[in-house]
Amino acid sequence: MVAVLNVGSATFKWKLFEDDGAEVQKNDGEDTKEEFYALLKEDHKFSVIAHRVVHGGVKYVEPAHISKGLIKYLREISYLAPLHNPPAIDVIEETLRIAPHAQHLADFDTGFFRDLPIYTKLYGLPYEWHKKYNIQRFGFHGLSHEYAAHEAAKQLNRPVKMLKLITVHLGAGSSVAAIAGGKPIDTSMGFTPLEGLMMATRSGDIDPAIILYLLKTHKLTVQEIDHALHKESGLKGIAGEEDMRTLLTRSDTRTLLALDMFIHRIRKYIGAYMAILGGLDAIVMTGAIGAGSEYIRNRVTVGLDIFGDFQFLKVETNEEKMIFQHIQPCIKK
Repeated sequence: MVAVLNVGSATFKWKLFEDDGAEVQKNDGEDTKEEFYALLKEDHKFSVIAHRVVHGGVKYVEPAHISKGLIKYLREISYLAPLHNPPAIDVIEETLRIAPHAQHLADFDTGFFRDLPIYTKLYGLPYEWHKKYNIQRFGFHGLSHEYAAHEAAKQLNRPVKMLKLITVHLGAGSSVAAIAGGKPIDTSMGFTPLEGLMMATRSGDIDPAIILYLLKTHKLTVQEIDHALHKESGLKGIAGEEDMRTLLTRSDTRTLLALDMFIHRIRKYIGAYMAILGGLDAIVMTGAIGAGSEYIRNRVTVGLDIFGDFQFLKVETNEEKMIFQHIQPCIKK
């Protein structure tokens, strides 16, 4: 039996698979760590426990067996994914304690973007910084974007290597990817999961001079700015509420403004990626919001058909299945 754990910024999901890949059990996506730990203590049939890790830095992009050295490194770079890596590490350590007999593996959200073109991967910063400080575009939600691309190919009944796709993952965290021939050529998230679209509590793209202004002129601390950018911005910052399900029941001015900003950012990235791809077969909407809200999908895609003959698809993401497939070559038989 293989357990796949998916620790997100706002969810804790897990699925159980037979060794042949058949899905046998899952939770509902709510925070049920204790429920899973209890199951793990009772059932000693788990031979493999696989973990989604959002940021593996420059050292880890391929699935890997979990070791003390890997955990130590993930802790060292946790500030690059403060909403994701720390809770994922806590779950890894707890499952190691409860089930030391199992093989524990990590699969990384950045893996799908490891071969981004160099002109996409680098920022317009001093070239030496890229080498000295490992500053580059890592990209995130890779598991979801990869799954969405392959599922879109099935819906279109065409090989993924023949397609040009824009995949849009919308959830508590949100991102867009341009995919040609099954390979990503650009993505909205970058060095950290803070860049790109406006999200539930994250700001997305801002002018970096805003941070310097707040530091120098208004004397905010680094900690205050970091907290605001990650936990008090985005939908929550504008509307005072981060849950899209709640926002879609409201009609006050700030809520409507937040939704307009959220939609505008998505459409802007889609337009840019149409130009980069030089043609398009489909826009693929996934994630809890992307696949779950017809209202958001309609607002994102309205009018875009004037740019060509392509399809709008909805895909229920399955990051856990993607992880299961990725780790197969690593499992010690």
